Amino acid sequence: MTGSIVISIDPRYGLDYETLMKCAHLSMYHAKDHGRNGYRVYESEMNSRLLNQMQLDHALHEALKHNEFYMVYQPLIDLKQMKVVGFEALMRWHNKELGQISPADFIPVAEENGLIIPMGEWGLEAACRQLKEWQDMGYQGLSMAVNISGRQFRQSDLSGVVKHILQKTGLPANYLELELTESLLVDDVEHVVEIMYALK
Repeated sequence: MTGSIVISIDPRYGLDYETLMKCAHLSMYHAKDHGRNGYRVYESEMNSRLLNQMQLDHALHEALKHNEFYMVYQPLIDLKQMKVVGFEALMRWHNKELGQISPADFIPVAEENGLIIPMGEWGLEAACRQLKEWQDMGYQGLSMAVNISGRQFRQSDLSGVVKHILQKTGLPANYLELELTESLLVDDVEHVVEIMYALK
């Protein structure tokens, strides 16, 4: 087990228990965001950062309900043949109040609150459906690469989810590529290998 220590100093950040605990609580979010197993001293800027994170968290829940996400497809080009051989599917989000939101901002929040799993499933299905549509239009031999987050990868039945989406969209499995981050390989190697075999 590891621990995170948060520090809120009297009278600098508050004169009463409630205020000091609120500051310590804000510091805990930052301790978790920075790798855990360390310490964090409360800073006043943490308030605005946490408010932004809470606003994004709420907006993400609404975005999933109201279908605010969309996919863009970046072509993968074989330079020897000078032709498109596939696509990488990338999730994007436009919110009517916040505007266009960078994946660098919303993906970590979705990872933290667990929404990355339904978002990832939606994105995987949208990408598979799009490639199948292109195949049906006569564009054969193209692959689709989809990023899988660490939290998605560790969900109980990722291979079952992928299989279900492939069956639902009619996309042959050999045209789907799943992109995994290297950090996945660091933790629980045996379990990672087991999931990768199931996906293969």
